[in-house]
Amino acid sequence: MSVDDSDVDDEGLLTFDSNIDFTFSEDFDKLIADTNNVELPDFDGDVALDFALNYSKTNYNYSLNTAFSFGGGFSDKIWTMSNDEMNVNNSFSYNLGDLSLTTSMSLVSQMLNNMEDSLLTSSFLSPGNISWSLGLQYSFDKWLKGSFEFNFASVDFIVFVNQSIYDILDVELLNEVERGKYYYTLVGVDLSYSLRKKLGKNINISNSGKLFFPGQGKMLSEEWLNYFKVQVTNEISYSIDAVRLSLQTRLSYNNYLERSLNIYNKLAIGLTLF
Repeated sequence: MSVDDSDVDDEGLLTFDSNIDFTFSEDFDKLIADTNNVELPDFDGDVALDFALNYSKTNYNYSLNTAFSFGGGFSDKIWTMSNDEMNVNNSFSYNLGDLSLTTSMSLVSQMLNNMEDSLLTSSFLSPGNISWSLGLQYSFDKWLKGSFEFNFASVDFIVFVNQSIYDILDVELLNEVERGKYYYTLVGVDLSYSLRKKLGKNINISNSGKLFFPGQGKMLSEEWLNYFKVQVTNEISYSIDAVRLSLQTRLSYNNYLERSLNIYNKLAIGLTLF
């Protein structure tokens, strides 16, 4: 929402939004899973909390988007975690006319420890993904609102902070990060887009996506899929005052964090907090 005059200076505009979504059932599928068969919970649910801050001035714009989600379910009376993610994204853009020069930094990680067969296998920033990019963005606001972005400089850091997991699993390499090295670096380019459409007063449709193409000769290697990343999200929502019903589908592939191609289908009811 747009805040009042006390939050806006003579030349800038500050906005802040926050939403909380409750999912009571989730259809969670894994495709091409090299991690073998995944048993789905009999009952599944999660909570997602989103914050968005945006500051705009004459020629530049800054935005901070933070999302937390956590969920799981019971299968044969055993609790199984199906969703644990923190996603933080900062971006700054400077208006050059029809295009904008933009730079962004993001962080993706789970929040809690993950146990398998009573062994710690992953934890906060273990693994995690920190990325930085610099590029050009084209935005439009006609019958359809959105943007296209090409980042000609993109750096991906795959981090693994918790070194004790190497000892627990007795391995020297986890998620491409060697023991004692803490991170693995990939350099490349990426493309992203965002499309939004409002139908009437209550219905919103959105589609967004991002693709990362590795450099350093990785695209020419036989294992190029290990370095390629993609995420596409579709959402349709219906809102009445502060209450929102939404249907979301997300496809993602990040070999370092998920080791598989994932498709999430989620029906949620939520509240707009601010």
